[in-house]
Amino acid sequence: MKVIIALLVLLLAAAPRPALAASTVEIPVIISLTGNAAFAGHDDGQILSIFESYVNANGGIRGVPLHFNVLDDQSSPQVAVQLMNAVMAKKPAVVLGPAVVATCNAVEPLIRNGPVVYCFSPSIDAAPGGFMFATATSSNSIMSAELNFARLKRYRRVAAIVTTDAAGQHNESAFRQIFASGMKDVQLVEVEHMQPASPSVTAQLVKIQAANPEVLFIYATGGDFGTVLRDMNALGIQLPVVTSGANQNATLLNQYRDVMPKMLLSSGIPFTDIGAPRDVTAAMAAFVGAFKRAHVDPKSLNVFAWDSASIVIEALRKLGPDVSATALHDYLNNQRGFAGIDAHFDFRAVPNRGLGTSAVFLLQWNPDRLDWTAVSSGGGKPL
Repeated sequence: MKVIIALLVLLLAAAPRPALAASTVEIPVIISLTGNAAFAGHDDGQILSIFESYVNANGGIRGVPLHFNVLDDQSSPQVAVQLMNAVMAKKPAVVLGPAVVATCNAVEPLIRNGPVVYCFSPSIDAAPGGFMFATATSSNSIMSAELNFARLKRYRRVAAIVTTDAAGQHNESAFRQIFASGMKDVQLVEVEHMQPASPSVTAQLVKIQAANPEVLFIYATGGDFGTVLRDMNALGIQLPVVTSGANQNATLLNQYRDVMPKMLLSSGIPFTDIGAPRDVTAAMAAFVGAFKRAHVDPKSLNVFAWDSASIVIEALRKLGPDVSATALHDYLNNQRGFAGIDAHFDFRAVPNRGLGTSAVFLLQWNPDRLDWTAVSSGGGKPL
């Protein structure tokens, strides 16, 4: 009998045991909660917190709650690399963020074999087939729509001021490429540069003023954007301004209400029914409902993170939270027709991004209401 019991004990010990169910599905997030990109990082963190609650209120991921493990890269490419190396040691399938060009570009060489990294900046060049995905439409698509809007509004003379950092260099390159390819009826009359954190751009604006533009594109964000607005106001320059979607933060813009141009435009989410397909309208309604329950106005935020997170969670629900980075990558780049909050995504047509120029809408800032109003349909056609 003792021999039989001993054999049973050995058999039970050797038998495979069912794995304990995970208490949460944790997804690492690297964003800028401090440093010069903190205004955008605050939006990303708030949006992901609301999104996490929304997902968990609707079944989580196969019944398991979602949790975003948010890490602060301090707006520093070096810190972003350190955090990514630490995160990769745990072999995640996906990482959300970083959120600006410099930090996304810094981590890209680390992920040639995974994980999937979903950068929250539309201004990166996400290489087709790579593991870096980019939110929203590309800078080239955004600028094409913005310049189409300017052309149709009969602004014939265009000037720009750009920062000398990675984001500014990228934006200037895309801007010049569009003009080099042939912009009908629109002339680029001046491009000036500013160092990040420069206390003044008066000299640059004087040159822009002398070129007599009809609209000014400002590719500077946060405090740098504010510096340009203050110096424009001091010089009495009253031009329509087009700026980056990264500046769509009500708190940021309200700081500059006394120096705000009469017309401030940016690309973004239209937040209104302008003929969107039914499933896109439903996605928008769910999005707005989630923010309403959190007592937050989404129109005051840069909301790039929402669709990126939505696409990833939809994939994990279908493939399972233990999916490999390669399988997740392949699944995402074969998606067609995913209903985001402003358009359908088609990753086969636009690999690693999913959206093209037709998904770009122009918005105008309303300083009295602290929100944005759509002034174009997709592609920049004025309403």
